[in-house]
Amino acid sequence: HILSGTALYNDNGKDVTLHAGATTFCPDGEKHGIENASKTEDLVFMALIIKK
Repeated sequence: HILSGTALYNDNGKDVTLHAGATTFCPDGEKHGIENASKTEDLVFMALIIKK
C-alpha cells in the first residue's frame, strides 16, 4: 500500500506507476519489485506478507 510518494511497481515484468492510496497484491510464486519514481520525494509504503 502506497502511503506517500510515487512508486514504479514491477508486476511480473510490467511496470506500473502508483501513487498514494494505491494497493497492489502479488500472489505466492509471482514476481514483483518496487522503487521510488521520484528524485525529490520519499516513497513511503507498507508491505504485508502472509505466510501459510
